Amino acid sequence: AVTVLVPPGASPHLFEPRPSAVARLAGARLLVEVGEDLDGWIARLRGALSAPVPTLTLLALPGLEPLPADAAHAGETAGPGTRHGRHDPHVWLDPIRVRDVIAPALAERLAALDPGGRGYYEQRLAAFREELSALDGALRARLAGPRRGYVAFHSAWRYFGARYGLEEIGVVHESAGEEPTPRELAALVAAARQAAVPAILIEPQLDARVARTLAREFGARVVM
Repeated sequence: AVTVLVPPGASPHLFEPRPSAVARLAGARLLVEVGEDLDGWIARLRGALSAPVPTLTLLALPGLEPLPADAAHAGETAGPGTRHGRHDPHVWLDPIRVRDVIAPALAERLAALDPGGRGYYEQRLAAFREELSALDGALRARLAGPRRGYVAFHSAWRYFGARYGLEEIGVVHESAGEEPTPRELAALVAAARQAAVPAILIEPQLDARVARTLAREFGARVVM
């Protein structure tokens, strides 16, 4: 039984857990976190527990090779009492890192907790890795065109861009929860026009009205 602490549509950067989350975490046999304070609010939940919960921290997995935090995120305030760490936390947006490092580590941890289900976890892992390999092939074909630049709502796509040779031309929101200034938006529009950027990448938990206005300024699509 899997419980997701951050509900759909919420930003992990700004999420504030309810007291009921403590009870849910207290009954867990495994906690999976990204780490380095993307989900730093988990520390407050841990502090309220009477006993520690076994934890799998994705950014600490051997072989993951996380990217360093970009200048905008290094030391950025990400909600009350939290800060980004030394690495870019958005590692799940690289299908190959998920396929080769994250998914096998998760399957192994589940099998250790439930030895009788090891065959099931291994079977599901193999199927999932095949899906990710197919996704990787489809993405390489889809993104093979000459226009390599994109604008992001916030700098979440650096793993994806590094994997597929894409360039982040600019970011609408340099820091979570902070609105861009008119000067910053004007500079972003100028850079996007010069690079002939075809798309702004947005996220469902963030207000996309600024992104749509900018897209009209330099003829880009807004892509969820």
